[in-house]
Amino acid sequence: MDLSTLEYFQLIASGATFEEAAGQFNISTSSISKAIRRMEEELGVELFDRSHRTARLNEAGEHFYRGIAPLISQYRILVNEVEGYKKARSLLVTSCPTFSGLGLAETVRTFELSHPENTLFLSNSRTISKCYTDLREGSIDVLLTSAPMPEYMDPNDFEIVELHKDPVVVAMAPHSPLTRFPALQPRDLEGYNIISDLIPLFSVPALAAKTGVKLKNQTTRLHTNDILTRVSVSDEISLFYLSELRFYRPSHALIRRLDGLEPHRVHLLWRKGRKPTPLMEEFCTCIVNACRDLSSTEFIDEWNRAVLQEE
Repeated sequence: MDLSTLEYFQLIASGATFEEAAGQFNISTSSISKAIRRMEEELGVELFDRSHRTARLNEAGEHFYRGIAPLISQYRILVNEVEGYKKARSLLVTSCPTFSGLGLAETVRTFELSHPENTLFLSNSRTISKCYTDLREGSIDVLLTSAPMPEYMDPNDFEIVELHKDPVVVAMAPHSPLTRFPALQPRDLEGYNIISDLIPLFSVPALAAKTGVKLKNQTTRLHTNDILTRVSVSDEISLFYLSELRFYRPSHALIRRLDGLEPHRVHLLWRKGRKPTPLMEEFCTCIVNACRDLSSTEFIDEWNRAVLQEE
């Protein structure tokens, strides 16, 4: 019985058909079937009830599946740890959402340019479930995310550092009546047309559902800079996480903090028990220090001061 056969079994036991498993492992269906049969013969017991159109685990199969899954996961972790000895000068970092969406694109890029002798592998936009699975199994070294941890994941498997809390801000024209408030509540936005890009990081419909405030939302193909320009000369407004604006030059739109909402929490994670390489330690320290410099109040004040000076 080899690891490949155990992986075939694990995939089929989790719900895949023999045909789907064959396609994923790029082998024939008959090869998958023969491998499973050989494993059953070696164990001396059938693991599947084959009386149905599709194979289903029987009681012995269920017991074997529950026991084998953590062993396969642990094997993958061990392989990645051993491979880490030859990858001490490389770092695999994943972000969900994108580095830009977390306000860290410039920091990550600067770190990458300052370490030309090292290899920094960066990736964005995986599903959050895959991010956590890959992190737990050692396929990636570091995860930067603002997405909540899936419920089936155990927080005790990870080292977690909260980097910063990212508030929501409202962008508006200098002549907007909303500018008389130093900060806003969701009810203050009722009656205003809120424009968003096609895939906004902040969901206006979710805000309306959560607060019960009737909000008008219109999506547009405009990018952030164009949306800011549009609201600066109209009666429309737009909502952003503050980090989305950190690398834009202040436009003619003023911004105000939107209170009464849970902030956008950004976290840095790595697998608990993993010994960080010097490169990983330096990267994590760089990210933590960069986030210490993110002051929401100062940023909003500086942005608005720059806008008013141009008026």
